[in-house]
Amino acid sequence: MITLNLKNPEKHALSYKNEKVYLKSYKLSSTLQNIARDRNLSFVIDVNDIVDNPNLFGRIRKFINICNKYGIKWELASSGIAWKKRNDKELKFVRLFIEG
Repeated sequence: MITLNLKNPEKHALSYKNEKVYLKSYKLSSTLQNIARDRNLSFVIDVNDIVDNPNLFGRIRKFINICNKYGIKWELASSGIAWKKRNDKELKFVRLFIEG
């Protein structure tokens, strides 16, 4: 997983192709949408971001709706130390909750 630079994620995303990328701000510009679609990038959404900051839930849900609308791949993941990681069953239910 590659973390995109927050100051200029579009320029940083141009360096990669067929990769999983993480964008901590969950703000998707139209330029970044086109780059992601053309370069087959998949956005990673960290469940621990939602747990640590529940205010991000709405932004992440909007991010996912935009990804689905424009055919951009995304997936849920859990990062961090071992005891903070979520198992596959939890990720499945969080995905259902987010896609609502």
